[in-house]
Amino acid sequence: MREKSLIVAVFILMFTIGFSGCVQTPSENNNNQHPNEQVYVGNGSDADFQNIQDAINAVNDGSTIYVQEGTYYETIYINKSIHLIHVGEHISSIIGGKDQSSVIQVNADYCTLDGFDITKNGTIIAKGIHIRSSNNTISNNTITDTTEGIVIENETQQNTIIWNNISNNHYGLKMQTSVNNTLAYNIVNSNSLYGMYIYYNSHRNIIHNNTFYKNNYALRIKSSAENIVYYNCFNNNTYGVYLCCGADYNIVYNNIFKLSNQSHIHVDRGLTNYFTDRTYGGNYYDDYDGVDSNNDSFGDTPYLIKDSTLQDDKPLMNPLDFLFCDTLN
Repeated sequence: MREKSLIVAVFILMFTIGFSGCVQTPSENNNNQHPNEQVYVGNGSDADFQNIQDAINAVNDGSTIYVQEGTYYETIYINKSIHLIHVGEHISSIIGGKDQSSVIQVNADYCTLDGFDITKNGTIIAKGIHIRSSNNTISNNTITDTTEGIVIENETQQNTIIWNNISNNHYGLKMQTSVNNTLAYNIVNSNSLYGMYIYYNSHRNIIHNNTFYKNNYALRIKSSAENIVYYNCFNNNTYGVYLCCGADYNIVYNNIFKLSNQSHIHVDRGLTNYFTDRTYGGNYYDDYDGVDSNNDSFGDTPYLIKDSTLQDDKPLMNPLDFLFCDTLN
């Protein structure tokens, strides 16, 4: 019996030694990565990295990268679920590389990008932020002087674009084949073609509390359905909202339309869209000349939507109180 026990013990020992040679230690397996931790990027002595992309390459999913103030000439590829956040009193600017089409490309889900100034380098065609994934939050950034400020595509969903300044681009924001996103509290200003362009199977997005100012087309929805547009300020654009080319069953209500050079709302004939909520009424139009004889805050006569058979049945007699809207003229 003692001999049998000794043989079993020797066998277990030999198996353990042989197997351990195939297993990497934690230090070998991580290869200098930083799992689920906080790292800093900057030029100071307290920074872990000088380049943003180097930090992204080093960390694992779930990590937070704090970018200290400064100017970073980089093209950024986010292929991990990370949080990339600006820190410091002054701006962190990311200026894209000369030979790339995007300044920042977000390919992983559940990322955060917060607090940066983003622009292109030189005259190349460039996307400021190119989102090809889902469940990301893009917040408190300024995206300017690009061809396409923010692009969301690739059958993505549930991204939140909030509190950004998207100005002086050709397209402010462009969305294609993306659903159930939230676009809120953004300033969309002086974009030469579209402030926001929602097209081709981009359904059920919520667009609220944005300020559209001095754009050509402030918001165009094309070949997309069931989007909700409310509590936005459309001020001094050539066109406010343009629904066309198969854009059906969208609802546009409780917005302010002021000083549109061509039309507040334009809808192609034959489309079905809605401009009144049963409880909260329709939109405020600065060129509505109807009266409110029963003092219910809604006009007694409908507001006719230009170049269509549609109408707003409950136009608001007074504009809602929106941040910035009264100060932009």
